[in-house]
Amino acid sequence: MVMRWGMSDKIGNIDYSEAHSGYDGNTAGFSVSAETKRLIEEEVKAIIDEGYRRARQILDENEVEFERLAQGLLEYETLTGDQIRKVMAGEPLSGNDADDADKGSGLGSIAAIPKTKPKAPTGGMEPEPSA
Repeated sequence: MVMRWGMSDKIGNIDYSEAHSGYDGNTAGFSVSAETKRLIEEEVKAIIDEGYRRARQILDENEVEFERLAQGLLEYETLTGDQIRKVMAGEPLSGNDADDADKGSGLGSIAAIPKTKPKAPTGGMEPEPSA
C-alpha cells in the first residue's frame, strides 16, 4: 500500500513497486536509499499498529456482545444474521428462532463438535450429535 499506491503522506504518490524486488532478494530491480527504506518501513509499521489498535478498541468496546455471540454459537452452532443481532443484543431467541438455529441451513453442520444439552435429573452436560 505504501510502496505502490502512495498510501502514506511521508512517502507520497511514488510507485516503489520496482524497488520491492530488493526486499525479496532479487537484485534486478532498482533499489532505494537507506533513508527511503526506513521511511517505508516506518509507514508500514504505523499502518499495522493503527490497524491493531483499532481492532483491539472494537473488541474492547464490544466485549459483552462478542461474549454473548460466542455463547450463542456454542449453544446453537449456527445462527442467521437476525439471530446474531438478537443474541448480541441480549434478546432471547424465540421458539421459531431456536428451531431455525438448530436446523441451520439444511445442509448439515460443518462443526465437528457435538451440541450439548443438560441431562434430566443431574444437570450434567452430555454430547448429543446433530441430526
